Amino acid sequence: MLFNMKKAKNSQGNALVIILAVVAVLVVGYILVSRFVVPSIVGKVVNTVIDTSVTSLNFDSAKSYPVSQDLSNNKGMVLQISSNRGEISLDGRSQGDILTGEIKYLGEKTTFDYQTDQDEAAIFNIKSGDQSGAGENIILHLSQLTNGRIDIGLGAGSVDIDLTDLDIPILNIGAGAGVLDVTFSKNASTIANLAAGAGKLNLSIYKGTGVKIRLTQGISNANFGDAYEKVGDAYQTKNYSDAKVKVELNIGQAVGGLNIQEIE
Repeated sequence: MLFNMKKAKNSQGNALVIILAVVAVLVVGYILVSRFVVPSIVGKVVNTVIDTSVTSLNFDSAKSYPVSQDLSNNKGMVLQISSNRGEISLDGRSQGDILTGEIKYLGEKTTFDYQTDQDEAAIFNIKSGDQSGAGENIILHLSQLTNGRIDIGLGAGSVDIDLTDLDIPILNIGAGAGVLDVTFSKNASTIANLAAGAGKLNLSIYKGTGVKIRLTQGISNANFGDAYEKVGDAYQTKNYSDAKVKVELNIGQAVGGLNIQEIE
């Protein structure tokens, strides 16, 4: 199946609204700190003195419900998650062309909405049930047979995404505080717009992938080592032009640090 890129472009404004709204509201309190603590990259790693840890949530007494949606009749997928505080985990471990998982919530019920748009793409919208920030734990197993776009807006918490066997052309994540862990696909290219606010970014990229990085805010004096070269306003690996799989990173605020590692 081919993800409808026209749909992605038409919907990109909504994704940016989610990201900018979350980051603008929740990062304001850290602006003064970020002005005085400027991350510097040395050998692909950004280190700062900011403590980005977020108190772990206890979901032992949480309410929950399962998620299961067949995607065999859809042409692509858009997954949108908006969480005030929580833990989000996504991977490609679904069996067949189906989205499965579980949603736990501590406050009011986290909503899950599914629709099919005019282009036959599956549109999933998951949203915090209240503004108290009680917390939710969202675990989803995505289909390896359906490609698409992921948009995540997170106030505080953690995001753990494993795209190893998935085809996600567009990934948008905006967070106010916490830790974002992303493993990119080994077989499909991705454009990722990432902003961690006062949090930290940990990115894992498979060996041989062509990587292009644009630092849009909060990071200066970049030095990614001999594997990267400066081309225009970006840093890219020397194999970028010829690589079959490419990852294009647009990195926003990440006061807590940026770590990029190569994996096999």
